Amino acid sequence: MKTLEDRIKSTSTLILCFYLHILTQVIYLLPDNWNKAKITYITIFNVSCTMIYIYLCLAHINKGFVIKMSESELYLLGGDITRNGKFCRRCDLFKPERAHHCSRCQKCIKKMDHHCPWIGACVNHDNLGYFIRFLFFGASSNILLFGYLMCIFVRKINEKKFQFGIFYTGMVFSLLLSFSLSFLLTFFFIFTFRNATKNITYIEKLRYSDLKKYGMDINDNPYDRGAYKNIKDVLGKPKFLFLCGEKQNGIFYEKTYPCSEWPPYKFGRSVDENQIKDSDSY
Repeated sequence: MKTLEDRIKSTSTLILCFYLHILTQVIYLLPDNWNKAKITYITIFNVSCTMIYIYLCLAHINKGFVIKMSESELYLLGGDITRNGKFCRRCDLFKPERAHHCSRCQKCIKKMDHHCPWIGACVNHDNLGYFIRFLFFGASSNILLFGYLMCIFVRKINEKKFQFGIFYTGMVFSLLLSFSLSFLLTFFFIFTFRNATKNITYIEKLRYSDLKKYGMDINDNPYDRGAYKNIKDVLGKPKFLFLCGEKQNGIFYEKTYPCSEWPPYKFGRSVDENQIKDSDSY
């Protein structure tokens, strides 16, 4: 069930896309002088915009909900999740490794990264690749838009045709908006892509950092099988230009060493309690 915040922010995402990719293009880009360079630019820009809508829809649809499965179904997938002992009372099911219960979606989510109200869903195992591509094409299209609008803006000033009014006020607003979104989307793309290269979720990264602060000696990430393999799992093979990922079950994951859960929820018995207390005093 969507919360009010999810509805408002996901609707805002669509409105921003419509304004920047449709209205701005019709008002400022298309009426400008045409040449081969502009035709190339408009083509690349519209392809990027189309990719945004495709991957935004796919990221929203693939919510990654954990469903109840029989023992035979789990056996066919390659294991038994009941051994981990992670049972969700609210969903009344055993959670697979890397799954978490989302308080907003009111569901257990496979390999949950974080809840993103801007797409109206959790970033998870099923839509992480779509989300990364959405960020990439979102950043690319806004960088392209900002660059072209800036060229028009500078040319109008040099030609002394710039004057304050609705037309140019809208252009300045579009410039500021596209610049801001370019910066934000590029930052989020780099952050999310970097985590994907290490095969670690945002939740796992936070928990790992917290446990390290308490002086706990934790093994390295067992899911990190190398940047290439990690990216291939999420975005697919290079021959497909990383536009479509490989289908996986999201229940069991390949690891570099056997373990039931990482990072661990509780401190192990080998951890010195005095060491933990000392780290709290800093």
